[in-house]
Amino acid sequence: MRRLPAAVAWYVEVAGGVPRPFESVEQFRRHLHDDLREMGDEELEAERIMTSLAKAALIRNGLADGAEATWFRGRVSAVIREITRRQRRTARR
Repeated sequence: MRRLPAAVAWYVEVAGGVPRPFESVEQFRRHLHDDLREMGDEELEAERIMTSLAKAALIRNGLADGAEATWFRGRVSAVIREITRRQRRTARR
């Protein structure tokens, strides 16, 4: 990962960073967003907020085309899909 400005790096780090899929099974699962179904509702909401902030910080600092921003875009979308899936499941009951 390239060197990010300190303020941007803070948001990325707090959001859990961009996973390194070949370091561990956990990192690989996070890279693919396979870890989201195991999160509780509050943890998932926190993930949505923190990944959105990290994505926004990257974009706002001119890093929208980088691998970090691309991964965070995908992460935010995956989190929203999981939240929607849970809401639909709850609505059917």
